[in-house]
Order: sequence, then C-alpha cells, then structure tokens
Amino acid sequence: IRVETSGCLIRGLNTVGMNAGSYGLLLNGDNNRVEGCFLGTDITGMIPQSNDGALYISGNHNVIGGLTPQSRNLICGTTEALTWSAYIQGSHNIIEGNFIGLDATGDAAMARETGIEIVGEHNQIGGDETAARNVIAGQRTSILASGAANNTIIGNYVGLDRTGLVDLTPTGDLGSIEAVRLDQGASGNIVGGATSEERNVI
Repeated sequence: IRVETSGCLIRGLNTVGMNAGSYGLLLNGDNNRVEGCFLGTDITGMIPQSNDGALYISGNHNVIGGLTPQSRNLICGTTEALTWSAYIQGSHNIIEGNFIGLDATGDAAMARETGIEIVGEHNQIGGDETAARNVIAGQRTSILASGAANNTIIGNYVGLDRTGLVDLTPTGDLGSIEAVRLDQGASGNIVGGATSEERNVI
C-alpha cells in the first residue's frame, strides 16, 4: 500500500503476502497517522507474511501508533534474513505504543533481522509515558541508526516481551545479537534519559 498524500488516518489495515521487493505500507506523505494495523502478519497477528519490510516511512511528521491499546500497530518483517520490520527515512516521525517483531499477544517473537532501521533525523522512538512504549524484540538487531542524526529512543522494551520480564533474544545462526546499534557516522542521537520513564529496558 503506497500513501503519497498527507493528513490521512490509516486504521485497521492488514497487509499480507507481499511479493519480494514489496513493503506492507509505504508512507511517503506527511502528517499521517497509522493506528491499529497489522503490517506484515496474517489477520490474526500470529503468523508472519512474506515481505521485504512491513513499514517504510519516507515522509515527515507522521505518527505510528498512539497511547491507547486500540492505536497499537503490529509491525513485523518477514522471517527471512536481510529485512527489517520498519524503516524510517523521513524526519520528525513518532513511533509509539507498538509491537515490533512480535505477535499480537506481545509474548512471542516472529521477525528475524532488524526491528527498526533509522536513516532519517529528529525521529522519536517511544516516549516518556508508559503507553508510548514500543516493544521491539526477536530480531538480530532491534534498533539500528545508520548514519542517522538527532533521533530520540526512550522508554522502550528492547529484546523483551510486553511484560519486560521474558528474554526474546533470537536463537540460531544469526551472528552477533544487538539491541541498539549506531553506525555509519550516526551522531547526536539520544538513547534513554535521566528519568525512569525515559529509560529503555534492554
């Protein structure tokens, strides 16, 4: 699904069975909201579906998720290697309150390679409210900031289930496992904060 316009509310979308080279949702516009969607899974949210990435954001000032359970998105890249669940190329986007790489229960992981890859600037992953927490798990790299600048990553559970008590680190021949990786000259990014609400639990 490709969104080129701005100011839209996308709610209750389920993207399944995408072809190789396809994304579940490609968000090119600005100031859109995406809520209550299952991106990259079947309609039950329990079985991952083929795609090269569940969510691709090249637009700006979009909000993915929200502060209520009804706003939560389930975002899951394919189980194949070399894919991501969400890719953020734009700026000033907010990703909050989502399950990324997990099934609909938030208790088991389904994705494999990268949870969120950020190459843009001034994006926020999570927030300083409990409801803004993203749960990101099951991938070889949960959060990757590649050449990205001035992004904020706060208040998330990384590599854990929705309770923050169960380790969902992937197993198998995946090489090194990374919760957060900053590379390719990434600069000015903030991971965690000075308060308990802003800490990431990894």
